[in-house]
Amino acid sequence: MFNNPLESFHNTVAEAKAEREQLDRLLTVSSPRELLLLVLVLVLLATLIVWLVFGVLDRNISANATVLEHSITADSSNQAVRMEARLSTEFGPTVKAGMSVLIKPLKGQGNTATIQGNIRSILSLDIAEEVSVAGRAPLTTKLLQITVDPDVDLSSYSGSECRLIIQLGRLSPLELIGKTLL
Repeated sequence: MFNNPLESFHNTVAEAKAEREQLDRLLTVSSPRELLLLVLVLVLLATLIVWLVFGVLDRNISANATVLEHSITADSSNQAVRMEARLSTEFGPTVKAGMSVLIKPLKGQGNTATIQGNIRSILSLDIAEEVSVAGRAPLTTKLLQITVDPDVDLSSYSGSECRLIIQLGRLSPLELIGKTLL
């Protein structure tokens, strides 16, 4: 800075000022645009944490099923549908009586209405040997008895293929992650 005594004092001061300005530019922590981006990331992170703690996920499993037969219950308050369902072995033990189900006919079956019901009982566990499908978990066959509304016409469903959606319940994302990791 003061190495050359022949230079004028004003030139030396101008150089020192330019160095300070350059240092100020280099030491700028963030511009307003970067601060806005930082605030946005923090808000998204906070939202994710709140969702992980207080959020709710519906857990469902889906399986192919065949309607075997249907009948009216003894007290005529419900219809009972007996179905043969092929479930993945990892979800088979989690299916219990009382769970809500949706019965959706496959396309091309002629039926279009989705039927809602509850699992009344699991009549037989693992009636067939496990069948392995390439790249998937093994499947097991279960006989389910499902109660549905008595006003639903099930005559066209006998012997038809359906998609059975079993509602396992609700969990927070943290609980689901904990169950998956443990």
